[in-house]
Amino acid sequence: MASDRSALAASVIKPRTAPVDVTDPARIARLALNALGRSVQQVADALTAAGHTGQVESSGSCPIARYLLAADPALTAVRVDGRAARLDRADETAWVRLPWPVELFVTRFDTGGYPHLIDTSCLPTPLADPGTTDGTEDRS
Repeated sequence: MASDRSALAASVIKPRTAPVDVTDPARIARLALNALGRSVQQVADALTAAGHTGQVESSGSCPIARYLLAADPALTAVRVDGRAARLDRADETAWVRLPWPVELFVTRFDTGGYPHLIDTSCLPTPLADPGTTDGTEDRS
């Protein structure tokens, strides 16, 4: 009888939780986004430290999109707008709401707030003559 009570007590006290799906793209993204920090400056600092740069006003190539692609290798594409991120895998698409510090970061980044995080490799070279098609100019 005492062993029955112990077994019953153990089953009642033991919380029953559903297993966590660590392959869920939205869950992975939420964890990654929350890990960036609780302020917009912490988000910028974390992206800087990790080396994630991006293009201004480019939903698929901003630092947040590139960060999420690195956080989940199964993603094939990420699109970030002002409030949410679309996460594409080969077999599914998920959406995740951006935490407010990340929202603020995206807005400030797109308005030039973090120039050190702009990927300059995508910008046109200022040395080429804009009047030529092949980047050369006549200097005679």
